[in-house]
Amino acid sequence: MVGVTLATVLGVPVGTWLSGLMGWRMTFLVTALLGVPVLLAQIFLLPRLTPEKAIRISDLPALFINPQSRVGLIAVLLIGLAHFAAYTYVAPFFKHSAGFDGPTIGSLLLLYGVAGVMGNIFAGFAANRSVRHTLLLVALMIGTSTALFPYFATGMTGAAMLIALWGFAFGAFPACASIWMFVVAPKDVERGMPLFVALFQVIIALGSFFGGQIVDQLGSSVLLSLATALVGCGFVTVLVLGRNVSNSLAAQPG
Repeated sequence: MVGVTLATVLGVPVGTWLSGLMGWRMTFLVTALLGVPVLLAQIFLLPRLTPEKAIRISDLPALFINPQSRVGLIAVLLIGLAHFAAYTYVAPFFKHSAGFDGPTIGSLLLLYGVAGVMGNIFAGFAANRSVRHTLLLVALMIGTSTALFPYFATGMTGAAMLIALWGFAFGAFPACASIWMFVVAPKDVERGMPLFVALFQVIIALGSFFGGQIVDQLGSSVLLSLATALVGCGFVTVLVLGRNVSNSLAAQPG
């Protein structure tokens, strides 16, 4: 999961830095050029992995059928929508509400990325002991960040502390979400993961879209308040409906 986290949390500050240095068109060109060696590496270096059995269309909703994996999907949907709706517009918030310049914003986003890597490492240890409690902690940290952002992120110290907390929490989020599925539905992971990954893409798209609509119509402070409410709903979902999730990944057979 470290690769996914690094790509997610470091891509934004690197893209921001490249855009400021060479313009946004050059950022897209660099991204396209990076795809060439990645494609070649996939063709020549990745081993051939044979699935246990062919996956049919009817197998894809496997994670919806399991009650506890369904709880995880709902929580991921709520927390993920809140995150991507709000985080997509963090840089404009820093620029227009806090008055930070480009290099300062880039540094804060880099801090977010570094904290995210630490959060990913933390999730590997913590979720192995209690995935439910770790996901609750992640939701609490994201919700705290979004709730306090309009009031304390307009100053450099508050912005640095809150963006680091947010980055740490979201760095742990994808790992927690995946481990949750492995814990509650170990036999359905291969069948259900395509749906789980697709859900993440839908969350990114919808979160960014609706976040933009809210920012345009109501402002960034309202967006952050709504994001906090969504995270709160995700927290309650895990707290109330996820009680029966095993406390330890190690307790699972195999």
